[in-house]
Amino acid sequence: MSTPVPGSAEPLNCELCQRVSVLAFHATGSDVLDRAACRRTRGDGMWLCSICEEGVHRWMAEHPGPGSSQAAVDEMVQRLLSLIDGTPRKYRRQRRDPADS
Repeated sequence: MSTPVPGSAEPLNCELCQRVSVLAFHATGSDVLDRAACRRTRGDGMWLCSICEEGVHRWMAEHPGPGSSQAAVDEMVQRLLSLIDGTPRKYRRQRRDPADS
């Protein structure tokens, strides 16, 4: 977790999913539902890609209350872990017809 410091550079990767993207700061120390206000909030937080930021704030809206900002991040981590540790999907190679080339 990092704190946004004016003039400091944001990391290259989303601190949640590790996607290389333009990032936005998500404050975890306060439960600010408005995304624009959350980005300007100082304190503890994470740099998130737009997909993770959207997911976190959607979860917060569905589960309001004290600690919802950090709980939303924790939920996203659990969801990522379940995808990584889940049952592998069957891979079926599709054969191309040489006539299609």
